[in-house]
Amino acid sequence: VLIMLALIPLSLAVIIIALVTSSIFVSNLKQSTKEELILASKALKEYYEYDIVNGYDLVDGFIRYDTSYIDKFKSAGVDLTLFKENIRFMTTITDSNGRRIEGTPSSPAVWNTVSAGNDYYSDSVEINGIDYHVYYTPIKSGSKVYGMAFSGKPATQIQQGVIKIYILILSISAGLILFFGATALITAKKVSEPLKEVTDRIETLLDVSIEDDIEAESRIYETSQLITAAGKISTVLRNTVIKIQES
Repeated sequence: VLIMLALIPLSLAVIIIALVTSSIFVSNLKQSTKEELILASKALKEYYEYDIVNGYDLVDGFIRYDTSYIDKFKSAGVDLTLFKENIRFMTTITDSNGRRIEGTPSSPAVWNTVSAGNDYYSDSVEINGIDYHVYYTPIKSGSKVYGMAFSGKPATQIQQGVIKIYILILSISAGLILFFGATALITAKKVSEPLKEVTDRIETLLDVSIEDDIEAESRIYETSQLITAAGKISTVLRNTVIKIQES
């Protein structure tokens, strides 16, 4: 009973550690996602900033319209969008028909922040009916903002990562609890069986049946001492009875 009772706080400790660990992993996942989006936005900005700021036409003029750069990020799970002011000029985000949603505006809240020269981050922005983790950074020269560089990840991707973390942590926790539970049961059995055998033997002594020796064994020090003491009692009683019989 004591061993099984000790398993209760141990199981609670495992559960608490699992919850804390899961929270830390999820927080780290969200932070790493944000850092990934920051790097992607900055890279897109550096790639096109010169042309946007200097007014080069990216379709017919200095640079031809080419999505190969942003499509590389798309294949890695990150959507990129290049804005002229608040209008999507080039993007990897597509509608239900598979067409890029170019020519559409950003939300006013985003443009108000970015047009003031500030970066914008959110873990919940709806774009084309899909919830995104997003990062916008202004493309500017001096204090004038010419456009934005956007990177985003669908929230479902982050949620899938969170679910995998929870499943992994819960699986490990369940495995630990099962392991400790099995160990406790085996230990309890090793403790209880010798005690049961000693108890049964003492009961036979009460019935004046003293021919059999106590053959119980245990590697637990206290239980072994109890078995030894019970064996001595049995020997003393046997010798006493033999002397009485002789008399």
